[in-house]
Amino acid sequence: WWIATRNKRAIGSIEKIGAVFEGTLRSHTRFSDGTWADIAVYSLVSDEIRRAMVGISARIDEHHPAQ
Repeated sequence: WWIATRNKRAIGSIEKIGAVFEGTLRSHTRFSDGTWADIAVYSLVSDEIRRAMVGISARIDEHHPAQ
């Protein structure tokens, strides 16, 4: 994932599922208002994806138990 570093909510969400921070692309993206943004790069590889899916499923079940 590539996420603007100022988007703290999105970064928090992606970290919550277990994505790994790979680095920052400084002044990488220009927004329509002309400002430049740093981009945080996150990843999940095969084993991490499986763990993330289990964690996501558990959180969904926690908030929406099967009837």
